[in-house]
Amino acid sequence: MRLTTDRLRPYSRFERVDVTVERGGGKDPKGDQLPGTTHTVENCLVTTQRTTEEPASRSDLPETTAWLFASPGADFQPQDVVTVPDDGRRIRPTGRFVVNGDPDFGQLGCRVPLRRV
Repeated sequence: MRLTTDRLRPYSRFERVDVTVERGGGKDPKGDQLPGTTHTVENCLVTTQRTTEEPASRSDLPETTAWLFASPGADFQPQDVVTVPDDGRRIRPTGRFVVNGDPDFGQLGCRVPLRRV
């Protein structure tokens, strides 16, 4: 039996989406803004944060409004701006989000906390 290393494998293509990631370029030694970069991460699963836990126990990231799950090797950093396209199906949150904290990278993929911009 072959074990999968991709936590998104059980989800259909219908449930997954390609997102655009914008990353700021920082500043040069004079303090001027440097150009940023943009890249696409394919086959992501984006969900709202739902929990049955008490609200007080979720105080680690109180402003997180959605979670993005991506395959191993996906490129996300804190403060990246992620755009989830609206395909009209209303099965996921859409719009612009900022990465809210540190993405969790592992062998099964990555989990990215998002906050709506």
